[in-house]
Amino acid sequence: TQIGHYYAQAEALRRLRESEERYSSTIELAAIGISHIGVDGRFIHVNRQLCEMLGYTREELLERTVQEVSHPDDRHVTDESRVRLYAGEIDSLKAEKRYVRKDGSLVWVRITAALKRDADGAPLYDISVVEDISERKRAEQRIQYLASHDEMTGLPNRATFTQLLDEAIDSARQDGRQLAVLFVDLDRFKLINDSLGHEAGDRLLREIAARFQTCL
Repeated sequence: TQIGHYYAQAEALRRLRESEERYSSTIELAAIGISHIGVDGRFIHVNRQLCEMLGYTREELLERTVQEVSHPDDRHVTDESRVRLYAGEIDSLKAEKRYVRKDGSLVWVRITAALKRDADGAPLYDISVVEDISERKRAEQRIQYLASHDEMTGLPNRATFTQLLDEAIDSARQDGRQLAVLFVDLDRFKLINDSLGHEAGDRLLREIAARFQTCL
């Protein structure tokens, strides 16, 4: 019986080690960043993907806090949600913010975090899943830019002009000021397009736009 008990314990330990190894391998090889963050905000475990995402070695990242790698304007993005998480009001939090890579460049990330507690319910550390969403953010910014600017010249488009003009009219009316609108025509532009081609016309428009931007 004693030998059987010994073998049962050994088998249980072996399975536990295998389970821990599988878990460790899964975390390390995951295609997204994963970290454990102490209650003081310091990284206590990071996987390879998070290190590559931020450009730090594992040792360097474990010497830093989340605040230290966050963009100054985004350091408090999760403060309110974290308070609710620690209070047990929510099971997890989600947020989008910017991290600053070691080389100073920015990476947009989406964070999903849950809290690990001890047997008595006291907070131990956060488990955070970090996804790089920089491409999506660049696409969103590009769409927003194209919605308000002319792609060729980089000048605000008609929709933006109308919005700004309405705001200027309202402001002038409220302050009792007068408002002037300047209309600038480009003489003989059709002739340039017809004789030199649309490519020459486009170059002319870009040059005129650049001069406006320099003057205003």
